[in-house]
Amino acid sequence: MCSKLTVEPVLFLFMLAIFMQFTVFQDMIYETVCENKFTTFVCNDLHNVKNRDKLEEVLDESSRWLMWSGVSFAIPSIMATNFLGSWGDSYGRKFPLYLPSLGTSVGTLIYVIVSVFKCTNLPWIIVGSAISGVTGGFVGCIMTVTSYTTEVANNATRTSRVSLLESSTFIAAALGPILGASVSGAANRNAVFGACLLCHALLVVYVFIFVHDTERSQSSPSNIRWKELIGLNHLLGSIKTSFKEREGGKRTNIMFLFVSALIIMTATEGEISQTFVYVHEDPPGWSLNRFGIYFAMRSGIACLPLLFVGWLQPREDEHPCLRLPLPEDHNICSIGLLSKIAGLILLGFSSSTIPLFLVPVVSLLGYLCIPTLRSLLSKQVEADELGKIFSFLAMLQNLCTLLGSIIFNGLYPLTRHIFRGMVFEIGAVILIIPLIIMLSSRWNNAPVNYLNVQSVESGEDDG
Repeated sequence: MCSKLTVEPVLFLFMLAIFMQFTVFQDMIYETVCENKFTTFVCNDLHNVKNRDKLEEVLDESSRWLMWSGVSFAIPSIMATNFLGSWGDSYGRKFPLYLPSLGTSVGTLIYVIVSVFKCTNLPWIIVGSAISGVTGGFVGCIMTVTSYTTEVANNATRTSRVSLLESSTFIAAALGPILGASVSGAANRNAVFGACLLCHALLVVYVFIFVHDTERSQSSPSNIRWKELIGLNHLLGSIKTSFKEREGGKRTNIMFLFVSALIIMTATEGEISQTFVYVHEDPPGWSLNRFGIYFAMRSGIACLPLLFVGWLQPREDEHPCLRLPLPEDHNICSIGLLSKIAGLILLGFSSSTIPLFLVPVVSLLGYLCIPTLRSLLSKQVEADELGKIFSFLAMLQNLCTLLGSIIFNGLYPLTRHIFRGMVFEIGAVILIIPLIIMLSSRWNNAPVNYLNVQSVESGEDDG
């Protein structure tokens, strides 16, 4: 293998826990809502035709609680990622790697209590989601591992390292639901929560033993006052860093990259949320099981281009296992956008199973867009600004989750009577904007070289 693993297992373990938990979390809310409203006898027979009205009532109420659970997670996580990013810039990248798992573990323990003791007090689920968000959750984890990876990798290998890192999420997305369903079927829902807690425990142990910290001139968090640690400068640092004046037109580059990321992530979130509704209509009239197979296949296929870029590009400081010249970052992103556009066009015109299963294949290279954007973004700033710049990107990611769902779910009922797949064609059209940005000549500007990259990598080599 040409590249070394550093924080890739951290992201994999965290996202594996998230995707395993996803398989039982919605079911827990559904069951809790039903038991809160009706008797056990009714809940056990809820799908009977005579209980159709009660089923719809439970589904509507569950949807509202899922929405509030998402909001209670998203709001504190936006603030938390700002602190995590700034702490990483000030005190080293290792310290923030622990925090998302610690808070998420507490949130999971609350879910266990709700499940074990059959607690029908739904606000406790909101409390669990909020505690997970207070320490950043999955958004904070992605931000901290990306900041670490982009700092320890040099300019020549950064895209390959970020791509390898990104593949961890998709591998977890492919395995998590399958493992969660298997554990739940073999034992029960609480066993799945236990498996999630085990993943977080392994993550903390891995970071403690195997992850080397980066060099910082400031003191470690253990030697500073709490007032300094939670200062307002950490909260506002990402905004100031993102918009400050820079030489060589790099501030303009950053703004264009943010716009591109905003559009791509919004289109992606919208595609995911709307595909579920789209394929359940007749045609093709998919079952939940078939959609699960499709989602697992989509996630598995997404790993291929990321692993290809991440593992086959040789490191600059090693004898290459296999020399494979790759295009520049902006060209890779442009190719990915063309692939993503083609996939959305095909999705909009697909009304049967075979074309729908071809969509992930056609849009295969589209999964390279975000890793290359992260790599390009990291090359516009200094090493001690990476956490803050990725914190701002994390805020955009949270915003895109809401925008994608609102925009696509709002457009679908307005356009489906004209053409059922028009919402996906609209998504393809808006992706032309980041494509134009990527095809501009501004990305030939010299990237920033980090002074401490070589010392960190040397430390890793020695360790």
